[in-house]
Amino acid sequence: MLCKSIDELFQQGSDAVDNSALKGLVQKTGFSVEEILRKYIRYSLNEKPWSADLISGLIQLRKASMLDDSQIAEILNDISRRILFRKIVFKIADMVFLVAMKSSNTYTPGIVGGDMNLFYHKGPVVMDMSGFTEKGFKRKLAVQGLFGKVLYLSELPEFCSRHSSLIVKEIFGVTDEDADKLRLHTFSEAGDMDSLEKMVDGSNSEDSHEDSADAV
Repeated sequence: MLCKSIDELFQQGSDAVDNSALKGLVQKTGFSVEEILRKYIRYSLNEKPWSADLISGLIQLRKASMLDDSQIAEILNDISRRILFRKIVFKIADMVFLVAMKSSNTYTPGIVGGDMNLFYHKGPVVMDMSGFTEKGFKRKLAVQGLFGKVLYLSELPEFCSRHSSLIVKEIFGVTDEDADKLRLHTFSEAGDMDSLEKMVDGSNSEDSHEDSADAV
């Protein structure tokens, strides 16, 4: 309901997504601005195509929130932790399934246990996909994709500065080398980045004009 309400605001035009609109959602839903931004970012990462339009919308929403860089950094850190927590829950479910198969004598070595050993030894984000079952492979790809998108936002100056409290790579346990590979892939998935830069530049020009008007 909350995310759909924000989608409807975007459909009215980017001007409709402002701080007063967010305050209205705070009163309507009982969520804080931080919670609203976190929920919409997570919804966007999971449900929407990764594109220049989406990124531009998230930048607009971030500006409308009027949160400082430390708050944005903590939102991205929190999203990262929640992504990993969800994967841990899946692994616990696999463990229960594994025990059930063993107790019923239907266990096939390597089908579930092998994936879990690989998850443990290689970590939640890994570039080497050898040895995984199809299910484990798809799960790893999903985590890689989400990490790449969160990393992209964390390194986008218009969205978040390099704040000292930003620890996305550390939370995911990703090496600098793997982060570089995923960064390039995520960048290419965003599509027409020239269009994004024009959107951002146009938005910055409007902000500068508004700041000048407020100063009068």
